[in-house]
Amino acid sequence: RQSRRLCKYLLRHPGFSRYSIAADVGVQRIGYSYFETQGHQRRLDRYFAMAASTIKEVRNVCNPYLTPIDRLRLELDEVWPSGAGVASMDGKKMFAGVVRLFEDGHCLNPHQDVLSRETTHALAASLTAQLTANIYLRVPREGGELEVWNWVPTDEEAKQLYDGRYDFFDRAKLPAPAAAIRPCTGELVLMLSSRIHAVRLSQGGPRISMSCFIGHRSSDERLLMWN
Repeated sequence: RQSRRLCKYLLRHPGFSRYSIAADVGVQRIGYSYFETQGHQRRLDRYFAMAASTIKEVRNVCNPYLTPIDRLRLELDEVWPSGAGVASMDGKKMFAGVVRLFEDGHCLNPHQDVLSRETTHALAASLTAQLTANIYLRVPREGGELEVWNWVPTDEEAKQLYDGRYDFFDRAKLPAPAAAIRPCTGELVLMLSSRIHAVRLSQGGPRISMSCFIGHRSSDERLLMWN
């Protein structure tokens, strides 16, 4: 019931739009993700300028409920020995808690999410693992499964897999996925974002989720969250 209400609130938000660097991919989002900056200073300035205000906007839309990412952050902070919080770069808070909407008839091709391929910042180099957390608020009538491969390609291996379209991999060069997860409404799915993963075409949507990355360094350091 709470997921349905949150979807109702979020769908009223005027900020849904496709990714700025992948406008032909049928995924809309609220929030500007770090990978969209592509290392350009003007885009980086925009990313950091929008981070805190976007978190507050989504939080206000979901009021009186906690946003799913806020709840995840609080619970991780309570259970992880060194706590958890939103990541920073050079004293600037990052964004965490993108809302994603998959349009009917669209999918997300196989890929990896690896921060060290997006930036040479010390934060990326300090990570021993990068996870993705997806919290599903609405699932489609058909399709929309999360495919996961039991393969973490190195940077050199990844170069041989790219299909020339963004950072997507050529599915013909991949083995069969190890799992196809059909999430339930309200479910949290955690996985290593460096594993190859994809989202199958869906119908009867929209498919709506909130997500973020979780960075691990050591048990003596807090977990870091960002998009």
